[in-house]
Amino acid sequence: MIVRTMLALSLLALPAHADTTAVYTVGHDDFAMTMTIEIADTGEVRVQMGGPMLEKMPKGVAIYAIFRDGEDFTINETPEGASVIRMSDAMTVMAEHRAKAKQAFGTGDATIPEVELVSRGEQTVNGRTGTAFYERGDGKTEEPMLVVSQDPALAQLGREMARRFAKSVGGMQAMGMPVFGDSMLKALDGGAPLAFAGLAKLQSVRHDPVPVARFVLPAQPKTLDETRALMNLNPPAP
Repeated sequence: MIVRTMLALSLLALPAHADTTAVYTVGHDDFAMTMTIEIADTGEVRVQMGGPMLEKMPKGVAIYAIFRDGEDFTINETPEGASVIRMSDAMTVMAEHRAKAKQAFGTGDATIPEVELVSRGEQTVNGRTGTAFYERGDGKTEEPMLVVSQDPALAQLGREMARRFAKSVGGMQAMGMPVFGDSMLKALDGGAPLAFAGLAKLQSVRHDPVPVARFVLPAQPKTLDETRALMNLNPPAP
């Protein structure tokens, strides 16, 4: 009887709707922005940046991103209206651009060293406590590279952040940038980032239902050729 009562109370304590809205602050002072991540229990995600600095940016800058139907999209504001670009197409264009640059300058594929993270105690970020991870060999930095919480209430956020990072690794490597790769993914496994790179910190989380309209694409996605044109790149020679 006691076990059943405890189970019933625990179920009542769970949110009626499993959606998540998390807000991070990104940057500092005049360069501070907010990043709002809305996650539906059906799998759709919307990530939107905000802040005075973005309001001053010229048209053509991505204003938010949506994940739905197994694909990531960025939505850009242009003089002609909203423009929807598949992230996979954008990565293709950037890879083409890098390949042409390598051919022009005669450079080969450089070996990008893997950056390894190690855990060193705990740190509290805006009232939430998590494991602090630092770059191995960096004994001077007081700010951890990553702080990860294992709070079950943040599990949905953690899964989405890990998914986004895993997908970005390939693109970063294609651009010749150093990445954290497996080390970061292991640190994020089962947890949600409270802070990362000394630039972003989790401010708030709520579990109110997110309107379905938040995940609707405002226009048909551009084709690959249209994406090339928008990114001011010519298609590669056949």
